Amino acid sequence: MIETKKNKFKLALFYSALVLPGSGQVSLGFKIKGYLLIFFTLLSFITLLVTFTVQFFIQAREVAHQISFWNKFTTTFKNVFDAQGSTLLSLLAILLILWIISIVDILYSKSKGDL
Repeated sequence: MIETKKNKFKLALFYSALVLPGSGQVSLGFKIKGYLLIFFTLLSFITLLVTFTVQFFIQAREVAHQISFWNKFTTTFKNVFDAQGSTLLSLLAILLILWIISIVDILYSKSKGDL
């Protein structure tokens, strides 16, 4: 019985640490908490992806006159971070915070005896 709980904890920690924040909580039975973490993680990731992609294409249009592909790419990439750097870093920070919350929550649940 104890070995099963230990394996379940390790698997949940693996899920939250390496697969998707919140998936470990779902595997432990904390479904509402897990689904909320998954939702906000996916929302942050999609927002980050859309913001970067839209800004990348806007900047790419502005440097279309440059000759080499690599020069276009690096200039566009630099311009994206000049224009939307704080937004992109904020979204990355949110993803990092959600990931940390997910792992700490599983560790706290183990120490509290919820497992």
